[in-house]
Amino acid sequence: MGNEYFRYGESADAAASNPGAWKQRTITSASLAEVLAIALGGLTLRPEPAEAVGRFFLVIRDDPAPTGNINISPDGSAMAFTAPISNGDLQL
Repeated sequence: MGNEYFRYGESADAAASNPGAWKQRTITSASLAEVLAIALGGLTLRPEPAEAVGRFFLVIRDDPAPTGNINISPDGSAMAFTAPISNGDLQL
């Protein structure tokens, strides 16, 4: 036959058993891309570390005692409550 790339018989079997360098490079490249994608996904999806916990003790006098709700700000840095003052009115 006139086409040098056309194989038949034993030559075709030998070519099928030897996949060639291009296939090995393709498998290596695909494996490397998969490893990089997994590593990048692991770095991207890693949860942020938890913030440090601060604990505070608050001593509230019995006179005047807090009434109603005691509210804490969303960031935890402030607290508000109402308590009666000497004339009976509530003060924040």
